[in-house]
Amino acid sequence: MDLSSKPIASAISRADLDEVITRHILYVVVLPKEGSGKFSPFQGFSLNALSIAGTIDYLCTLPTSIDELYRSKKDAVRWRSIGLSGYAIVLVELDFLPRFRGGLPLTCFVSDQQSFEEVERHIAKHGRKQWLHLTTDEANSSVPKLWNFSRADIWAWAQKTAQAVITENLAGAQAPTAIPWRSFVEWPEETAHIETQSHNVTRPTEMALRSLNFKLAESNKSLALRDDNEFAFAISTAADEVERVRHDSEADHHRIPGSPVLIVTVPSVYRRLSPHLLNRNATRAVRRAFRNIIRQRQYIAMKSSGAEAKEMLEDRDAVALMAIRAEELGAYTSALSVAASSFVAPVLRCPPQVDRVRDLLIRLAGAGRSKNPNLQRLNRLAHMVGDSIRGAIPQMLLQRIEKHQHDGIKLIGDTPLELLPVGGLPLGLRATVSRMPTLPGNLLIRQGLLRTPLLIQPNELRKVLIVRAFDHDDPLRNVLVDAIKIANRHEENIDISVADVATREQFIQAFDNFDGCLAIFDGHGSHDRTDPQGTIRLGSIQINPFELYSQMKIPPILFLSACETHPLEGIESSVASAFLMMGARSVLGTIVPIDGLNAGALMARFALRFSNFVPLLKTMISWPQVVSGMLRMSYVTDVLRAMQKQITLKKDDYMRIHTEANITINSFRSEWFEELLASLAATTSQHEDQIREMWRRTCYFTDTLHYVHLGQPEHIFVVPDES
Repeated sequence: MDLSSKPIASAISRADLDEVITRHILYVVVLPKEGSGKFSPFQGFSLNALSIAGTIDYLCTLPTSIDELYRSKKDAVRWRSIGLSGYAIVLVELDFLPRFRGGLPLTCFVSDQQSFEEVERHIAKHGRKQWLHLTTDEANSSVPKLWNFSRADIWAWAQKTAQAVITENLAGAQAPTAIPWRSFVEWPEETAHIETQSHNVTRPTEMALRSLNFKLAESNKSLALRDDNEFAFAISTAADEVERVRHDSEADHHRIPGSPVLIVTVPSVYRRLSPHLLNRNATRAVRRAFRNIIRQRQYIAMKSSGAEAKEMLEDRDAVALMAIRAEELGAYTSALSVAASSFVAPVLRCPPQVDRVRDLLIRLAGAGRSKNPNLQRLNRLAHMVGDSIRGAIPQMLLQRIEKHQHDGIKLIGDTPLELLPVGGLPLGLRATVSRMPTLPGNLLIRQGLLRTPLLIQPNELRKVLIVRAFDHDDPLRNVLVDAIKIANRHEENIDISVADVATREQFIQAFDNFDGCLAIFDGHGSHDRTDPQGTIRLGSIQINPFELYSQMKIPPILFLSACETHPLEGIESSVASAFLMMGARSVLGTIVPIDGLNAGALMARFALRFSNFVPLLKTMISWPQVVSGMLRMSYVTDVLRAMQKQITLKKDDYMRIHTEANITINSFRSEWFEELLASLAATTSQHEDQIREMWRRTCYFTDTLHYVHLGQPEHIFVVPDES
C-alpha cells in the first residue's frame, strides 16, 4: 500500500482496517507470584508489577504488529502517530495463566525466572502455532532471551508460523515449495540529535526514539540536583527531536484530527495519605521521608539539608519507603513510554507541584455541591484552579502546550489539566483531549499498556443501551429518555433500549444482554469525602461498580449521566475508573454534581450527533474528536443561554449564532470560540471585550465543563461505510 501521496485516513480501505487488529502482536508479560495481591502504598501498583519496567521498555523496541516488519520507518511513524499501530501489552498473574486461552493471532509470552516453567507447561498444553515464548531468565537456554530478540527475529518467527499454518490448513495436500513472502524491511540504526539524560522525566520521549532504532549518546551532565527549568529544558529538547522525526516522516500530513501529538502528564499519589497515618513509633527519618514523598513539589524528590538527608539514608525503613516510591515512578514511567512509543509523541512530564491544587479543587467541588451554587463564585474558583495549574507548569512546557492547543493532546494523571487556560479557554475545550487516570496504579498499567485500535461503523452508534436506576417516583426518571426521543423525533434509525435496574442482578443482566458498543448509565452518583470509593445508587443500595468485577461485560464506550462519577478533588477508586478497570475504553464521567435536565439534553444531543453528523463523514475520525465536537457545541449552548439572561438576544439571533458556531465546530475550525464571541458582540452592538468579560464572570465554568473524557479513546475510530 503506497502511503506517500495520500493521507492514511483516505488511503486505506475497509478491508485494510479489518486486518489492523488481527495483525497486532500481543505481548503477554507473566508476573511472578511474589508480591501478588499486595499493592504499593503511594499509587496502588501490584508489587509484583514493579520490577518489569526494563521488560516493558525492551518490548517497545520490538514491532507493534506484523505489518511493521514490512514497513519503512517513516511509514511506521505515520501509522503509529494516528493510533492504528500502538503496542499491545498485558500483564498476567501467574495464577491466572492457566485460564489464558485467547490473545491475538500472534501472541508472545514473556517469562522470568519464577514463571518460566509454568509458561512452558502452559504453552505445551494449550499453545498454538502463533504463540512465542521469550524469557528474561538467564539460566534457561532452551528459550530465546528477550534481550537478544530483534525485529528480524520476530520476522523469522512470523514466517515460520505462517508456513506451519499453511501446511496444516492444506490437510495433507502438497505444500507449496516456494511461498512469495513479503520482504523484511530493515530499520537502520540512526543517531538521534540529542543525548540521553538517563532520567525518568525524559525516558518516555527517549523511548519513543529508541523504539524506532534511534541511538542516543550518553550525556555527561546529570540532571540530578538541578532546578525545574533545567529539567524542563531537557524535556523540551527531547520533545523537539521527536517532533523532528514526525515531521521528517510527514506524520502531520497523514494524521487524523484529534489523534494525540503531545502527551502531558503529572505524577500523583493517593489523596488520602497523610503523615498522621504512620505508626506512632515511626522514626523521625521515616516521617520526613514520607512527607517528602507526598508533598513533593519540584522534580527533585528530596529537598533536605545534608544532615536530614544523612539521617534518612541511614534509616532502613526510610530508605525502604523511598525505594518503593522510586519503583512506583518506574512503573508509571514505563506506561508513559508505551504511550510515547505507540504514538511517536513527546511526553511533557510536569513537576508534582502542578498536582498541589487540591485545596482549590476541594473549594470548587464544595461550591458545586451546594444546592443553590453561586455561579459567579464557581467561575471565580475555576479561574483560580486554572491559573494555579498554569503558574506551576514551567514556561518552556507551557509554550509547547500552547503550540499544540488546536491539536490532540493526551493527558495522563489525576490533576484536572482540562481546566488549564490556554488562550483564555479551558484546555478541555481548546484542544481535543482525553485523560487516563494514574490512580490506582493498576488501572494505569491495565489500560495504559494495551493499545489496540477499535473500529466502529456509524450504524453501530445508533444502538444505545440506557441503564436507568431511578425510583419510579423520581422526577428525573424519564428526563433523559424523553430528551432523546424529542431530539431524535424525526430519526427512525436510533435504537434505544432502556433497562430499569434496582438490584445488582438487574444491573449485571442489563449489560450482559447488550451486544452494542455504547451504553449510558442514568441514575444517581455520590461521593463521600471520607470514603475512598465513589458509588452509584441501585434501588436501596449504594455500590462501586468494581464490586462486580469479572461478573459482567462492559461495552467499550460508556456515558455516565450521574453526579460525581470522577470527583474533581480525586479519590482512590471513582465510579468512572471502576468501569475503566472492568473493560470500558472510553468513559464520559462527571467531576461535580450535574443538573438532571441539562444532562438529559446533552445525552440527547450526543444521540442526535450519532444519527445525523457521524454518518456523513467521508473519512475516519477519532472518538475524542467526536466527543470534543459535541462538548464544544454543548458549551456554546451553555454560553448563549447564560448570555440571554444578561443581554438582549432575539430568538432568531440565538439560532443563527448557534448554527454558525455548530458549523464552525463541525468544520474543525480552531477559532470557533473567538468567532462565537465576535458574533455575539456584533449582534448586540457591544465591544468584544465586554462580551468576553461577561463570559468569564458569569458562564465560564458551565455544565459542560462538569464532564471529563477518560480512558484510552484515542485508539477508537469511527470508520465510514465504503458505500
